[in-house]
Amino acid sequence: MAVLTEMYNVVIRVSTLTVYYPGGVAAYESDCPNSTFCSDGEVCRVGFMSWADTELFMQSLRRFDVSLENGTAAIIREDKGLLQPSEWLEFHRIDGTPMARLVGSAPPGWVPGEPRVLTTEAELRRQEVLAVSDGVTTYRDRTTGEVVHVGRALTERPSSKPWWKIWK
Repeated sequence: MAVLTEMYNVVIRVSTLTVYYPGGVAAYESDCPNSTFCSDGEVCRVGFMSWADTELFMQSLRRFDVSLENGTAAIIREDKGLLQPSEWLEFHRIDGTPMARLVGSAPPGWVPGEPRVLTTEAELRRQEVLAVSDGVTTYRDRTTGEVVHVGRALTERPSSKPWWKIWK
């Protein structure tokens, strides 16, 4: 699996959030200061359009012992990739789209598939939502395991918590 990495990105393993962040991934998503949170079940990504906001967010995570220095977080810049070496995260592009994934998470021999359209109501009912990010919802077919990315114009999640609360 993989998460989209546009502009500046703070990426953290799900297992790290489970151990260090009070309330785990659900609380982290709720506390996210914008609507860019996405996860593939192995890593979580929060994106920013400015370096200053990225730094502020990273500073807010230090109180949970999540940082670049101890290797529990990584920053990816869309045009440069990982800004520091990481043993657990890799950056790559699929058809020009910047993505990050946990090292070794793709099955051996995996290659990106062709675009696919969900057409029948039965097909839609079998889908489980994996991630929602920047107007794209990622689904997995519960029967076949196939992953499908669907552009959605009206699915932006309003933040459930004011952005400044996580930075206190």
